Amino acid sequence: MFFLRYPDDQGTSTTAVQLKFLACLCMLMDHVGHYLLADQYAIMWPLRLVGRLAFPLFAFFIVVGYRHTRDVSRYWMRLFLLGVVSWFVIAWLEGSPPSQLNILFTLCLGLMAIAGYERSPSWWIPLLCLLAAELGRVEYGSMGVLLIFVMHRFHGQRNPFLLSSGLILLVLLGVNLLIDILLTDPHTDWTLSWLLHTHPTAVFQPFSVLSLLLICRYNGQIGWHANWLQYSFYLFYPLHLAAIKLLL
Repeated sequence: MFFLRYPDDQGTSTTAVQLKFLACLCMLMDHVGHYLLADQYAIMWPLRLVGRLAFPLFAFFIVVGYRHTRDVSRYWMRLFLLGVVSWFVIAWLEGSPPSQLNILFTLCLGLMAIAGYERSPSWWIPLLCLLAAELGRVEYGSMGVLLIFVMHRFHGQRNPFLLSSGLILLVLLGVNLLIDILLTDPHTDWTLSWLLHTHPTAVFQPFSVLSLLLICRYNGQIGWHANWLQYSFYLFYPLHLAAIKLLL
């Protein structure tokens, strides 16, 4: 058994390529809502809501990628270089240097935590990666790196995987919401309308737990595959942000 389980009906299970397409679609919807439709709340909210599914799916595929890659160092370097390129694309898109390092740096730290733990089974490397996530201000912070590490640690154990991953995603909601509100205005009255207008990502974060249902449908198979498709998944992140910039 490769992962949590193989669905009994293989016709309704999901391959890696299908899940990656879904993750990219969720991310695209999230960024379209954030950058292009930020002032159209009736449309923006559903898009941002669906977008909460993207990060856990990408985190899961770091776990899968680690188990399939022939060279972890090269895998990490691809993610890192793409993160650097994406940093400049985001700076161009937003008109100023990003306040956080993008999600690819989060994935890099998650991969580093996994590789370090497996090569020398001790907790100090994962802990250093968690610290680096906070000091470096990567997207999703230490909770994002911890999610990747926990998904790896409980890989193949259905109930611990779902319980620990779900708990981290819910904690991620609470931490993000609290920090955002405290930094913005600690004296603001907490109303749903105010939260939806000022902190939609934090409000919608609990829905990221639903991504675990999609992960449970993963059948351990790659699916239709080609070299150009593999690299297109890597390039999708900076390219779709550049396309959004051109549409602004």
